[in-house]
Formats: sequence, C-alpha cells, structure tokens
Amino acid sequence: MTLQWPFTKPRSVCALLIRDGKVCRVTRRNKPHDYALVGGSIDSKDASAWDAMTREIFEEVGVEVVRAHMVFERVDPTDGGLAWCYIVDEWIGEPHQCEPGIGVSWGEPETLLAENCTFREYNRMLFTHLGMINEGPTQRYNQVDDPGQQLGEHHAGHDGSGREPGDDES
Repeated sequence: MTLQWPFTKPRSVCALLIRDGKVCRVTRRNKPHDYALVGGSIDSKDASAWDAMTREIFEEVGVEVVRAHMVFERVDPTDGGLAWCYIVDEWIGEPHQCEPGIGVSWGEPETLLAENCTFREYNRMLFTHLGMINEGPTQRYNQVDDPGQQLGEHHAGHDGSGREPGDDES
C-alpha cells in the first residue's frame, strides 16, 4: 500500500534523527523520563509541514535540517487529526538542549516505548513500520511501503512555495 497524500494537512509533525542505531529523543517539559521524538504542532506562522518540522528541530535540539523525507502518517483515532513523521537524512550541528525543562539525548528506540511515554503507541507503530523493532502494529494506520522511498523529500533551499506534495497549483 502506497501512501496517498491526504487532502487534509497534518496538525503535527515529528522527526526521527538516527545515528549508530540510536534515535535523538527529547523529554517532555519537566518530565525527565517521558521520552518523545522531536516535533510538535504546526503553527499558523508555518507555511507548510516542512517548515513546522524544521522549526521544531531547530527550537528543540538546535540543528538545521539539510535533507529529510516524510515516511509515516497516522490518523488519531480519537479525533481524526493527522501527524506526519519525517526521517532527517542530513543535518548541520549537534543536537543539544535548547529549551529549559526539555532534555536531549541519544537512546535506543525501545526507550520511547516505555509505559510512561506519552506517545508510546505512535512510536511503536512508527518503529514497527520502519523495521526498527519486531512488533506488529497495534492499530490501523497509513504508511509508506518502502521507508527508503524518497516520497515527500525536501532539501534545504526547497522552492519556498509552502506547498506540500499533492497540493494543487491553484
């Protein structure tokens, strides 16, 4: 099944930075054992999901995205909101703490699946889809069959239009 770009824009984005099999993780504000991926809500000032993702990464871990591609979409079963996840293939800088009360570290993917992790089910589906853990999905979600497929890939200096793949030119 190939991901069909939705007509509805996502309300949130997250990003997966991977180095030596470990993922860049952040703690939720003032919750040092509640790990999450870098990301957050799309603000009204963001022209696109790409802009939101690059802003969130810079604000939370202080790195500049050079190249990334969208690999995962989940529809929230409670309210239908969309969340997109990008893999960041290349970045400039070393992830570090930028916001008070939010820790930044590298860790095994499984550390984002602990019972106390707010987004553990989303992380479980994402990591299963990408083959990072060997568990079956716990609920239905949209996916890209080939995580290496360059679907939705962006590079620094993209066209600046704020359009996402599948947007009309009108």
